[in-house]
Amino acid sequence: MMKKFLILSAFILVFFYGCSEENNPVEVVETPPASSVWYDGNTYAPDSLLSWGMGKSQTDYIHNDKEYDWYIDQANTGSAAVSNCGPSCVTMAIKWYDKNFSKTAADARTMFPLNGGWWYTNNIIDYLNYYTIKNSIIGFSDPAQLETVLKDGNIAILCISTEFLRYNSVQTQRVDRFYSYASGHFIVIKGIRKVDNVTYFEAYDSNTWNAKYTDGSLKGKNRHYRSDDISNAIKKWWNYIIVVSKNDVSKNLNDRLEKSSAINHMWGK
Repeated sequence: MMKKFLILSAFILVFFYGCSEENNPVEVVETPPASSVWYDGNTYAPDSLLSWGMGKSQTDYIHNDKEYDWYIDQANTGSAAVSNCGPSCVTMAIKWYDKNFSKTAADARTMFPLNGGWWYTNNIIDYLNYYTIKNSIIGFSDPAQLETVLKDGNIAILCISTEFLRYNSVQTQRVDRFYSYASGHFIVIKGIRKVDNVTYFEAYDSNTWNAKYTDGSLKGKNRHYRSDDISNAIKKWWNYIIVVSKNDVSKNLNDRLEKSSAINHMWGK
């Protein structure tokens, strides 16, 4: 009798858990192999780093990306496209913050038309505040500080001079500046990659104008700029970082916080 009871109990347990599994399937999240290289939502062979112009050995990589597309090529932003790096970057940042944000870079331009000319850093901040997007202005000190901003889960909008981003004429590589423009410009920084003892900041650079790699991906999407170049490009143009985040800024960055009204603002195109 006891044997029959145990068999029946086992059958009931198998049936119950089998039904529960079927009705409530466990989500399986696939992670790339440790030996692979993540880029633009895909995984590549480790030797891709060499062909991309970086090196052989990646020791660290973090990114604050999303599972949806939030990149904008300013070429497709309306009649003021040539000056729309600011509207493009702030719209990207808000899309990162809120996947349901439906406004475009052209909409941002409409709010601050400026006769189709350059946007300034205060326009970026005012637009973020208009849509209640949490942001902070931090006085820039060094690349390690920008790393901290990213490691805390934030993204950053920079107003830089691209003159200080070295130019790379090898069109298949994904490192350094790929266009001739060398002056004030806005970019979004959303990741860090360390390869062969060199630190690169991973950027969403809107100055793509439909330029693509051979695999079809846009050249300004996840472009890599050297940390030393980014540091010079900030210090020689606008020595601040606009941090966009759903969280508060780290305590170790609090002493660098600035008020928009208390600083001189700069332009980018």
